[in-house]
Amino acid sequence: MDTIQEILDLRDQGINHPLTRQMIDNWLSNFQSDELETATSILKATLSEYFYDKERCEQLCKTVWNKVTPSLSRSNDYRIETLGGRGSGGALLLKTLKNKNNLTQSVLTTPTEDAETQSIDTLIFFDDFLGTGQTVFTQSPQIYSTHYSRCPIKRIIFLFLVASHQTTKELSIRLKNEFPAKIEIKSYQALTLRKTDSINNPRFKLLKGPGRSKAIKLCKKYSQISRPPGDAQSQPFGYGDMGLLVSFDHNTPDNTLPILWSTTSGWTPIPVSYTHLTLP
Repeated sequence: MDTIQEILDLRDQGINHPLTRQMIDNWLSNFQSDELETATSILKATLSEYFYDKERCEQLCKTVWNKVTPSLSRSNDYRIETLGGRGSGGALLLKTLKNKNNLTQSVLTTPTEDAETQSIDTLIFFDDFLGTGQTVFTQSPQIYSTHYSRCPIKRIIFLFLVASHQTTKELSIRLKNEFPAKIEIKSYQALTLRKTDSINNPRFKLLKGPGRSKAIKLCKKYSQISRPPGDAQSQPFGYGDMGLLVSFDHNTPDNTLPILWSTTSGWTPIPVSYTHLTLP
């Protein structure tokens, strides 16, 4: 059985990816004939271990909310904000978080009047994925300053479906000077990525020995597709060179290998992600 058929058969194992053989062939047309085995191995590893379809995202939304619930007493008045803008993963999944946990629409509404701010003591930031944390570190203080600085905030909680273990460890340390000292900062994630979940790590469990070496060589060969707009520095292993294979069916983080998602002119991405969600 060839690797492409194994990828297609993953659907029979409950991994509901949208790929057809034609889609895979279109993506493989980016590569030379002697690179096809390595490319399909990367794709299989992505889908079998790090692809989060609609049903799995729904379960992760329930899992992460169950983790934060003990921090919210009945007296708490909280608001949930997303990071990254309207098209971000958090924004697209906010409706799922709300529906799967029976949350009210009011907790998703940014306060606009003084009367609304008087009882809000908990601010929750929600996103699907935490990679380098750049969005968190730049946007959360801005949102707090603009909309919540007049609230009696006692705690700020960050919720992620999937998060880098290293970055979650850094959150409270790097943000402690961005918010008033009295505010407690916590973070919760449904799933944690370790260093060994990066293709750059020699202990990466899905591609070992020559297989991992060939994958690294492949990413470096096509590093030109990973150059951010206006940036002369390529990042062949994704933003922050994290070397991840993470993909959701609503989007793919830019920390994932660019050979999977790049839309650079002349490059055909693998369409594992598609937007099926609507904003709340």
